[in-house]
Amino acid sequence: MKTALAILSAVTILSGVGWASDTNEPPVILRQPQSLSVREGEYAWFEVVARGAEPIGYTWTKNGTNTLVNKTPLIQFRLPTTNDAGLYQVVVTNEFGAATSAVARLDVRPFTARELRVSGFKTNAAGEVILPIDLKAQGDENRVSGSIRFSTNVLKNARLATGPALANATLTLDTAMSDDGLLGISVSMPSGSSVPAGVTRLAELAFDVASGASVLEAAVAWTNLPVAIVAQSSSASNLLVEPVVVPALVVPTDPPALDPQSGLFLHTLKLLNHGGDINGVSIVITGLTDDSLGKPIVIKTALTDTNGAQRVEYGPILAGVSVDLQIEYYVADRRTVPSPHFEVEVRQPSWPVQYDTFVVLDRCLYTNNVFMVEWETGVNVLYYVQYTSQVANTNAGWRTSLPPVIGNGRRVQWIDRGPPRTESPPTGQERYYRVFWR
Repeated sequence: MKTALAILSAVTILSGVGWASDTNEPPVILRQPQSLSVREGEYAWFEVVARGAEPIGYTWTKNGTNTLVNKTPLIQFRLPTTNDAGLYQVVVTNEFGAATSAVARLDVRPFTARELRVSGFKTNAAGEVILPIDLKAQGDENRVSGSIRFSTNVLKNARLATGPALANATLTLDTAMSDDGLLGISVSMPSGSSVPAGVTRLAELAFDVASGASVLEAAVAWTNLPVAIVAQSSSASNLLVEPVVVPALVVPTDPPALDPQSGLFLHTLKLLNHGGDINGVSIVITGLTDDSLGKPIVIKTALTDTNGAQRVEYGPILAGVSVDLQIEYYVADRRTVPSPHFEVEVRQPSWPVQYDTFVVLDRCLYTNNVFMVEWETGVNVLYYVQYTSQVANTNAGWRTSLPPVIGNGRRVQWIDRGPPRTESPPTGQERYYRVFWR
């Protein structure tokens, strides 16, 4: 049985980002703020964890001179712009001394909804690896180009499989540097015309898999050689375009299976990030029908959009990492087997922006690599579960699980089997939990 927050709160400040001390100790920084790179409009934050005698003060500065209004250990940028970019630092003080943090850089890239994508990958019956190249267009693009860098120890014989999918479009494939793992592609429309708004398949590239290699080891990235990443309008004006490599989602051929213990249908998906580090993904799940009782099938690990679509979020994901995601479906009749359709998007996860009030956990049990956490809830109150690998190791930090639990006025059970609810499956009892509500 794990130690619950009721005991941990003796040493953990309820802000969730600091540690108290009963001695005359000057501030000591335990975790430094980390540099971030985001697009305009993506939520960003800097956080410092410090220990020392209370009260502790926090003074943040930007670019070494501008003192910020924020006086807490957490500084947030809910809708950052390029004006927020800069170097940030915090001085932590109490009556016994001061400690200055390392400098953290915030890079803010101009926002554009226009994306040049490698949309995962797939294999065909011939054993070829197919890379779909898509453009998420705004409707004003006459020409778009870019280059793919690929791992030559895995992928060989780069060529065009299909394309262009656009009527009247001209596609050029530059293979002059393909032996070095570089492949250029450009698509242009006739003068005066544009790519229609929305996601358009520009082409599909084909590769052979090198002898003895596994397609799971393949890595790709966008680059500017031999062809620069460019989008242009009909007047040859340059347009902002974001190059994106979307992780591949491997869906098992077997349908979701009913787990008699939880009463949920379980489905294990594999997410392969063959591109660079990303902040997170959103997996949009559609195609779910009502069961035989006329009740909708609900994904327990999903957020629901305003349009009713259900999506599972997970991140961050490092380059070359594969993750098993367990999707949980609640089906009221326990007979109707879900038949979902999945679409993966790269996005910034919607982490909660602040901590409010922590709750006391009634029970926290571990068995068979699964943790179960219980607590009493209020009606329609949002509860966020946070977890860490070792509470004594402040560098581990607390991570927030999504989606939040919506209280129903009764005791709830929250089960941790691993992704997407948490970053990895529990492998032992060294995982700690706490819950706060907003």
